[in-house]
Amino acid sequence: MPTCPKCLHNFHRGAESLCPHCGFSLENLDKKYGKDAIPYRRVCDNAGALRQQDRIKLNALLEKLERRIPPVLLSVYFPNILEPFSLIPHSFWTMNHLTVDEAGFPNHQGPLDPQWLLVLVLDVRTDTACFMWGYELDPYVEPDLINKSIMKARIPLRESMLLQAAGSIMKNAVQLVARKARSKVRHPMRYGLTLPTPEDRKGGGA
Repeated sequence: MPTCPKCLHNFHRGAESLCPHCGFSLENLDKKYGKDAIPYRRVCDNAGALRQQDRIKLNALLEKLERRIPPVLLSVYFPNILEPFSLIPHSFWTMNHLTVDEAGFPNHQGPLDPQWLLVLVLDVRTDTACFMWGYELDPYVEPDLINKSIMKARIPLRESMLLQAAGSIMKNAVQLVARKARSKVRHPMRYGLTLPTPEDRKGGGA
C-alpha cells in the first residue's frame, strides 16, 4: 500500500495522486521541480560525492548484488538540490519521472523495468538517507526493516565513508528482500523474482 511522502499515512492506490490526509500531490512537486524525464543509472552521483574509482567499485557491487535477485534493479542516488527540501517527497518525485538508462545498467539480467527499482537515496548535505522502490517490489519490501539497514550504517555515514556505508546498506537490503520473497511465495519465479542461489548465499557479497 502506498505511503504519503509528506505525512507518511497509508492510502489506497486509487487516490495516490492526492493524499486524503494532508493533501500532498505529485502535481505540487511538478510545479516545484518540473516534469522532465530523469535518466537513471546504478550510481547517480549528481552531487559529486564519490571519487571516480569509488563510483566504479559501487557500480560493480550493485551489479553483483543484482544477480542475486533478478529482475530487481539496484541504484544509489546522490541528489544535488541546493535549496532546502524534504528528502522523501523529492525522492517520490524522482521515482515518478525517472527513465532507466540502459547504458547505466550494463550486464543486467532481464528487462530494465523501473517498477523493479530499489534505490538508496543519500543526501550528503544533510546526512540523511531513505529508500524508494517501484510498485513491483511492494510485496517484498518491509519499510521498517529496510530502514534499519540505514540505521546500522549511521557511523560510516556520519564519518562520510560513503562507499562503505552504501555497500553495507545495499547488501543488507538485498538480504531482506530475498528473505521476504522466501516467506511470501513458494514459487517466486511465477511472480518475477528470482531468489539467490545457494552458492550466492554462501558468498556473503563483495
